[in-house]
Amino acid sequence: MANQLRSLGVDASEAKHYPEYAPDYWATFFTDPDGIHLEVTNYRQERRERHDNW
Repeated sequence: MANQLRSLGVDASEAKHYPEYAPDYWATFFTDPDGIHLEVTNYRQERRERHDNW
């Protein structure tokens, strides 16, 4: 996602692993045209399990 955003001219950070949040947490950060800071994360195992067992 970070590479796709950058290819569109968005100044997204390099995707980085954040194990302090969860063992499989990866994210990229960027700011939208209105100045709102946004984050895109991966579809983590915990969310997949929550979704599948809802």
